[in-house]
Amino acid sequence: MADPLTREGDGILGSDEIFSRSKVGPQDGAFQGQSSYTMPHPQQETGPDPAAMKAAAMAQNPPKSFCKKSKLGTTPAWIAALIVAPGQLIYAMEAVCFAVNLPIISDRLGVDTSVVQWVIHSELLICCGFGCLAPKLAEKFGISYVYIASSYTFGLFTFLITFFPGSLPMVIICRLLASFGLALLLPLGNPMAYMMTSKAKLPIVLTVNSAATPIGTIFSSLVSGAIAQSSEWSYMMTIIGLFSMLHATYSIFLCLRIRGNKAAKIDWIGALLIIVAVTLIIFGFTSISEAMPWYAGTLSLLFGAGVFVIFFFWNTRWSKCPLYVKSAFNPSVAKNLVAMLMASCMYFGERFFFPYIIVRYYKYNSIQNGLFSAIGGVLSIAFSPLFTFANKKIVARVIIIIFGLTYLVAMSIEAIFLHVHEALVVIMGTICIVSFIALLISIQTASMANTPAKYAPTIGSLNSIMNNLGHSIGIALAVTVQSGVTRSLSSVGDANAPEVLQSSIKAGILSCTFFGAVLVINAFFMGVLKSDRGKCGFSERILARTKHFPENINNSGEMVEIQGDTYEAAQEQQAITSLYQPKFL
Repeated sequence: MADPLTREGDGILGSDEIFSRSKVGPQDGAFQGQSSYTMPHPQQETGPDPAAMKAAAMAQNPPKSFCKKSKLGTTPAWIAALIVAPGQLIYAMEAVCFAVNLPIISDRLGVDTSVVQWVIHSELLICCGFGCLAPKLAEKFGISYVYIASSYTFGLFTFLITFFPGSLPMVIICRLLASFGLALLLPLGNPMAYMMTSKAKLPIVLTVNSAATPIGTIFSSLVSGAIAQSSEWSYMMTIIGLFSMLHATYSIFLCLRIRGNKAAKIDWIGALLIIVAVTLIIFGFTSISEAMPWYAGTLSLLFGAGVFVIFFFWNTRWSKCPLYVKSAFNPSVAKNLVAMLMASCMYFGERFFFPYIIVRYYKYNSIQNGLFSAIGGVLSIAFSPLFTFANKKIVARVIIIIFGLTYLVAMSIEAIFLHVHEALVVIMGTICIVSFIALLISIQTASMANTPAKYAPTIGSLNSIMNNLGHSIGIALAVTVQSGVTRSLSSVGDANAPEVLQSSIKAGILSCTFFGAVLVINAFFMGVLKSDRGKCGFSERILARTKHFPENINNSGEMVEIQGDTYEAAQEQQAITSLYQPKFL
């Protein structure tokens, strides 16, 4: 059985890792003054590492759980999935509920649909802005405690919407507070899976987590519309809120009680800067998609970019406890984040037009629209195990290229042949959904599986921010292009003519091919690791130019001399070494 921290016996520790120990002395099990390296990598950090010391402490006193099967690094995949997947599930359910029932909600609140759209956008602003706090809060208070508290927060305030279905101020307040819980819940899901499961079972949990999104979409598409039409739209919020609180309650018994570091400091100035920057940027893109005055979006984007530049210099030069340490970034991480951003932009931009095509162009009702969307969700769930298996046999960059091109072709056919038949649009749209799930699984697995433990919360937070940012950018560009085409065509004819709607939707969808092209080009420059040997697409030439975390390049952990031959001393040594070992597929 593999050691839960070191992965010894699980194929993780490299054969070239040497434990240098001397005879037992009066200071058995104590570290000597400095770490000694053999052929240090140029990117390797030097000096004492608090995360390494924490790992050594975990080796002597591993976190416990009320569930006997929950153990650090050896938790069964189904338990980890029960903890992690509901976050994506409830997120999809709530988002789809508002999107499907938009006309009903606007009538019940007595406001225009554009106002209700901003109730939806408020969640995006909060999730993207406050998501940056998740890694630091997890470090200070413990990742499991923050995760459970955020699920309770989201569930409670979502449930409270039940009692105010006709009050716009109360719906906005509850929505904002619930979104704050969601902003912390989503980025910590994959890091929780990383810490609880073994390297072999991590892709399974990540696949289930990715498949939870289409499952939530299917369920909410079919149920929320029926509930809203037959009784009250807010009753769906009751279901979602109770489910979230149920998830938080059983997670108390299944999660590991991983304590935080009370001495850890949070850079509140940096947090404020990044929250303001991200909020202004997303507000700018969203205002463009909502047809607000051009100067509103332009000023928001300019101010947001300016604040982000200030945050960059603050985080890298002036802050004593930066939100994002420089050592967490390298070219490979940057390319993974670009891939996540481009995939999200492409998907959300293209999906934005699907209800317009089905309901407005082909004149189907909202329930039929939900059924058409459910087809893609069902097939995504069916193909998810195949995508997980593919990640074990094919390098991530090749999978991203294949499904990126597949998405591009399907999206182009959907747009160009929009007028032919609705069946062709549904089939191509389904291929797009399935391709996006394949991209999501590949990008997230490559990102999390190859990340050292100390950077897992940071990478999880950045992935969540890229996903939400892509949502805003993709829709903004697509709607801007569509609106421009509509204005130009309506100047010479009827703006409500089917030909105008058809041409504007085509232009909007085709504009998203830009993101797909960037995604594929970026994938050609992504690297491989030594663990990818034997997979389709591996190349020693690509490996030689890959710049990743140093422990993933040389496969030799930090070597620390230890005095003593005691069991505790060996555990401390192995814990520090394992901290620098990635969890490969």
